[in-house]
Amino acid sequence: MTTKAIFITGGGSGIGRAVAARFAREGWRVGLADVNAKGLTETAALLPAGMSDTYIMDVRDRDSWKNDLDDFTSKTGGRLDVLFNNAGIGTGGPITEMSFVGAPCAAPDALDDVHLLTDKVAALLRPKQVGAATVDALIYTTLLPSSPKLLINVESGDYARLTTRSCSCPMGQLGFTTHLCQIRSYEKLTSEGVTFLGTELLRLIEEVLPKAFGGAPTDYQLVEAEEDGLSRILVVASPALGALDDSAVVQCVLETLRHYPGGSAMTEHWRQGDTLKLLRREPYQTASAKILPLHLHHLTAELERRAERTTDRA
Repeated sequence: MTTKAIFITGGGSGIGRAVAARFAREGWRVGLADVNAKGLTETAALLPAGMSDTYIMDVRDRDSWKNDLDDFTSKTGGRLDVLFNNAGIGTGGPITEMSFVGAPCAAPDALDDVHLLTDKVAALLRPKQVGAATVDALIYTTLLPSSPKLLINVESGDYARLTTRSCSCPMGQLGFTTHLCQIRSYEKLTSEGVTFLGTELLRLIEEVLPKAFGGAPTDYQLVEAEEDGLSRILVVASPALGALDDSAVVQCVLETLRHYPGGSAMTEHWRQGDTLKLLRREPYQTASAKILPLHLHHLTAELERRAERTTDRA
């Protein structure tokens, strides 16, 4: 096969999508990998038919790398001319390529107020559509020449409020005047510092829980909600499933997530903190009546607040 081939991680949006479009215009076969299935579909739709292959992949998973690259090269006649490793990994506060990007403020305006470490990273907010809501997504660019990896406009999977103000705490006295607060995820399930990507939850909702307790995937949902200012995880199960043992459902979820990379320590933290709860109700629906496996309750709350403000102005 004479067609050149490129494999792009983080191909579901941003720079990865732009690179894919450029190489496709030059006649290259494009492999797209991302944790965002919807983003992959959108990118592939922009490319010539039959010239791209998509893979839902977490770049931390070594087996996924091997399996997906083997599959892609089997379709390219063994060719892989360029590997464009563009994926950025969000882990809540720090991004693994940059270590921590913020430090807590000792004179905060909000409970989660942090100083952005502007000596090493620049941050911008970019409007991003998430279901029916629009959030101010955080994107980062590294500034230090000594950074392990160069990041340019990389999304962390979070949105926040970004402000500039002087404060009396030590970080403020050092000149760090850019603050982030109200930091929330729009594509990850996060509680007590433990994070799982949405794609890691698909098998749990679509296969594991229905097999163990009956029903269909649309009878289950994981919900990130807030309780007394702390993030909690609710395992939603439809009342139509009948009687369920709360502890058995929670144990099933923890045992499944334990097998993901780093999952053993993370799920143990959730277990000790009694973070997971079973909630018997019908799964939450989007504005278009879809039931998603992961529901971020703070996005729904934000939509409701905006609707209330619109009504008040009217």
